[in-house]
Amino acid sequence: YEVDKKGAGNSLPKLIDIFSKSFRQPKSFFEKKLKTKKNYVWFVRQVDPETLKYKIPEKLAGLRVYKEPKRLYHHKTAAGQLLGSTDIDNNGIMGLELSLNERLHGKKGYVIFRKDGLGGARPEVEYPRVDPTNGNSFYLTIDLALQFIAEEELRIGAEKNKAESGLVIMMN
Repeated sequence: YEVDKKGAGNSLPKLIDIFSKSFRQPKSFFEKKLKTKKNYVWFVRQVDPETLKYKIPEKLAGLRVYKEPKRLYHHKTAAGQLLGSTDIDNNGIMGLELSLNERLHGKKGYVIFRKDGLGGARPEVEYPRVDPTNGNSFYLTIDLALQFIAEEELRIGAEKNKAESGLVIMMN
C-alpha cells in the first residue's frame, strides 16, 4: 500500500487510523513514514491478500494498491541455504535466488500514454505496447524426504551438543 500525501489531503488521519488498527501498530509508526519529503510513501508492502481482503478498503483518497509478485517456497525452509532468499523487491540476495536472479525475474512491459483534450490518459497507438514476460521456472532434483531427514538430524545434533552450527554430508 502506497500513500500519495497530496492526493490523500484531509483523509490522511483516516488512513493512519485504518492502517494502525489493521496492522496493530501505533499511529506514530505511520505518522513517522509521512514525515519524509517524498510525495509517495510506502505504508506497508508484501501484504498477504487474504489477510487484508476485508480490512483495507482500496478506494480511499490517496491510497494506491499495488499487487507485487512474490516468489513461492512451497516447502518453507527446506534447503533454504541452497535456495537462498530475495529482498523485498524480489531480487535474489543469496543462494540460487542470486545466481539465477536474471532468469527468474522476467521482463517488465510498458505502454506509452498521451493526455487527451480533457486531461485523461489514452494509450498512444503510434507506439507499440510491450507486454511483460514471466520469468523462468526451475526444478531441482533434491530428494525432499532425505533433505528433511538431514536437516532434522542436524538440528537435533546441534542442540544436543550445544553447537552454533553444523554440517551434514549424506552419501549413497
